[in-house]
Amino acid sequence: MYKVLLVDDEQFIRERLKGCLNWEELGFSIIGEAENGEKALHFICNNQVELAIVDINMPLMNGIELAGLLHKEQKELQIVFLTGYDKFEYAQRAVQLGVFDYLLKPVRSEDLTEMLHKFKEKKEKENLTSVVLDHKEMNSYIAYQLLNGPVTNMLNQAYQEVFSDVAREPSCFLLISSDVEVEENLQGQIAKFVLQYFPNSIYHLGLNHQLFSSFLIKADDIEKIKPLHFALKSHFQRSFSIGIGPRMDRLQMFGEAFQKAKFALHNRLTKGTGNMYQFLQEKDDSHSAILEKIEKFSVLVKSGNEDLSLKELEEIILLCQRNKISSAKFFVLTRELITSINKGVHDFQLKKDYFTELNQFERFTEQFRNLEEMKEFLSTLLIEAISISRQTLLELKSLSLQAIAFMESHYQDGEVGLHSIAEHLHTNPSYLSRIFKKETGITVIEYLTKIRMENARKLLMNGCKNIQFVSEMTGYNDPHYFSRCFKKYFKVPPSKII
Repeated sequence: MYKVLLVDDEQFIRERLKGCLNWEELGFSIIGEAENGEKALHFICNNQVELAIVDINMPLMNGIELAGLLHKEQKELQIVFLTGYDKFEYAQRAVQLGVFDYLLKPVRSEDLTEMLHKFKEKKEKENLTSVVLDHKEMNSYIAYQLLNGPVTNMLNQAYQEVFSDVAREPSCFLLISSDVEVEENLQGQIAKFVLQYFPNSIYHLGLNHQLFSSFLIKADDIEKIKPLHFALKSHFQRSFSIGIGPRMDRLQMFGEAFQKAKFALHNRLTKGTGNMYQFLQEKDDSHSAILEKIEKFSVLVKSGNEDLSLKELEEIILLCQRNKISSAKFFVLTRELITSINKGVHDFQLKKDYFTELNQFERFTEQFRNLEEMKEFLSTLLIEAISISRQTLLELKSLSLQAIAFMESHYQDGEVGLHSIAEHLHTNPSYLSRIFKKETGITVIEYLTKIRMENARKLLMNGCKNIQFVSEMTGYNDPHYFSRCFKKYFKVPPSKII
């Protein structure tokens, strides 16, 4: 993933850039934001950033001043200017500062995507021409780029050259994992054994998280995997699980084929270790009984009942094991379990998402060699979630949080204000105002306005074009007054969001 920093003094612009396309799908990760050049410079000096998208007009230090400093110190960093003015002098200054590109506001997702593709092509060309790699390193580099997609013409050509033996014929992925943890030098011996076992060309693409080794083999060699499996067990005197991906006859299938090979290997969690598993597209038969138990589990988590939640979790995992469900179905059910735990915490209005990273199946399943390890992990996660929920319930007793909860559920009511909130909480308006400002840093009305504006923006960005409807849905009886408030808050009128 290429690491990106967004620099613009308007939060709305930064949010729009983040939400207008799927960055990760394109191979990019937004690792930070800054509202002016000074903060951006500090961030870049302390973090690895490969692409900075920078507004030209900002307070304290504008984009041109920032680019001038970075041009001298950060030779590898690429900068893209954002500007609301299509003026020749901006383009001329951008060239002088070595700026990669510049985009006109409002930025269209098509223009942003085109720029990112150009950036990737440039970086790939630099990496392939400026870095001298040995044969093994080149294999790993090309494979990594293909797995993170998209497949460009340059990558296609490099693949045909580096993987020439496999590239001429259909191929598939072979993932091999010891069912018990092994030391690093033994992993190397296992990989060497596999490479020597196959008479035809085979490529070792590396070790993933010390859990499985990845190989790329000719599809016609699949029948040799069974004797290889037996030979591995006999030679190393230990149990191995093997995942076999689908036949791959187009390079565009590279990333998908690898993911399916991992699905095949992950069958060992529910179907048992020590076996070979080939990815097969199964019919989606019903597993409603397990889903019903997950719904019950979700209610228990939300209620904060730790003992019953743990018992229900154990029964769900046992049911998966007895039914020997496929890894593809297990993936869906696992996500449901994690979502239930996550939601049990979110319903108490926590500001931080403690378990977001666990929603990635790859990061989650690759930690475990068997179902017992996974059950222990989920149990620990569940106990932590319930503990957080209980603590948050206590915190919700504070006056400010009760006021926030009331505003978030009643912001559509135009009559809601400081006095009505105070009346609901059975307290004095002046006292509520003072405590709220002390704890949050802003006034009750400012916070209410923030809630209304953010919800209005969501409606507009989701395609709602009726300003009167949006204003009424966010507590404003007068659409003209709403429009003035919106422009004051976001620095742009509602019509610019539609």
